[in-house]
Amino acid sequence: MPWSHLAIDFLTDLPSSQRFTTVMVVIDHFSKACKMVPLKGLPMAMDTASAIFQHMFRNFGLPEDIMSDRGPQFTSRVWRSFCAQLGITVSLTSGYHPQSNGQVERLNQEIGRFLRTYCSTEQHRWSEFLPSIVSLDGRTFRGPCC
Repeated sequence: MPWSHLAIDFLTDLPSSQRFTTVMVVIDHFSKACKMVPLKGLPMAMDTASAIFQHMFRNFGLPEDIMSDRGPQFTSRVWRSFCAQLGITVSLTSGYHPQSNGQVERLNQEIGRFLRTYCSTEQHRWSEFLPSIVSLDGRTFRGPCC
């Protein structure tokens, strides 16, 4: 079922664009579609839960499983409790592990490449270009790994 098994990662240390410096990348393992959410910095566990709730759960419902790396926002008690209360399984991977989170890592590279290409002369405007990545062909962006 679409949007029932998600992978989440962050693109960080981007030039400031309307105060955004980070992109949360969420990939659906079933359809290989992705959703990109600009954030004002690397979020803590509660901020991550809030962004996921606002941008994912509200639009696609609750997933069965969320896969992520072992970042502090995903290993905290707040995140584990949040997911447990909603009946969501949390799958943590170790570092760069292509067998489990290769899709999101590869897509992060493609998003970075896209932003560098289209924003090279105006890097401070990357957050304005982010929605165009999602709708290049009128549908959700699908990178080469997807």
